[in-house]
Amino acid sequence: RRKDGQRYAHAIFSMDTRDDANELLTGRVIVQGRILKARKNHPDPKRCAKCNTFGHIAEQCKSENDVCARCAGRHRTATCQATEQQFFCANCKKAGHGAASRECPEFQRKLKERAKWDPEHAYRLFVTRNPSTW
Repeated sequence: RRKDGQRYAHAIFSMDTRDDANELLTGRVIVQGRILKARKNHPDPKRCAKCNTFGHIAEQCKSENDVCARCAGRHRTATCQATEQQFFCANCKKAGHGAASRECPEFQRKLKERAKWDPEHAYRLFVTRNPSTW
């Protein structure tokens, strides 16, 4: 869905082989006459939809209460009345953004942590037998 004022959109392509994916990553993608750059999709760290902390999903959550992803209040995110100016992060405990923000320092820390144990993360291309992918 497109929102008023939206300038960017994302698309995820799933390829059958690593070689096909690398061809897409090294070539040009043209959509509606615009040349776009493709990049590997690295999965985000797990974030619970109930308590909004990292490391588990709602099904495994041990929290007794819901924690709002927008204001960190004890209610479901879907019922939150907070404005953007009232956003407060349940993870880094700072105002100005919600728990789903990609700019959150805690989210950025978790991304770096995840990259350390994912050997594929260090490479721009998917590693194949072709030495140019190493």
